[in-house]
Amino acid sequence: MRIFIVMFGIVVFATSNLFSQNAYIQNKDIFQEDDCFKIEISYPSIQSSKFIFLNREITSNINSIISQVRSEKICEELKQFNEDFKAEGIASYSVCFENNRLISFYMDYYTFLGGAHGISAKKGYTLDKKLGKVLKLRDLFVENYDYETVINDFIYKETAAKKDLFFDKAFKGINPDTEFYIEDNCIVIYFQQYEIAPYSTGFPTFKIPLERFGNRYSYKPKK
Repeated sequence: MRIFIVMFGIVVFATSNLFSQNAYIQNKDIFQEDDCFKIEISYPSIQSSKFIFLNREITSNINSIISQVRSEKICEELKQFNEDFKAEGIASYSVCFENNRLISFYMDYYTFLGGAHGISAKKGYTLDKKLGKVLKLRDLFVENYDYETVINDFIYKETAAKKDLFFDKAFKGINPDTEFYIEDNCIVIYFQQYEIAPYSTGFPTFKIPLERFGNRYSYKPKK
């Protein structure tokens, strides 16, 4: 019950945010602060009945952050160790690409519950508006196309050129669940912190131009 009150009773404002010209996404904001915690959250609400399930997923992630940050146990621990820090829960999102068929955005999540540093996570979504589907990487290409080799070769070369930023031989190739979003006419492949690189590298990100896939990219605009 507490989570419900936080989500819907302490919403400071929820307004339309024209990240997209057709208002496909509505912006919602939550802000709350006291002696123990601080919550600053902006999250998207997809304005289509086809993506009710996605709205529920995003809301569930937000609820989880709020529940952790508002924990009485965390507050007691911070006071016990005379920490001058507050527990923090921060979330934001960026719409990276949109046309008549697709919209692509990512969420950034951050929680600090004490310790040396907080925990960050990124989650990208690319939606087919017509199909009402959150796309996997394979869905972007024509059937039986070896997109994996194109992407793997690109990432192998990038990590070899900047090997000081990555764990040795950590990248083993993409898989069906590899995370991505679309931005600047590129497919952006990204990895979570510590997945293939140390914390200082942040989120390793690789932008592969769509032109590398030619007509094998399924969502290329028709002339």
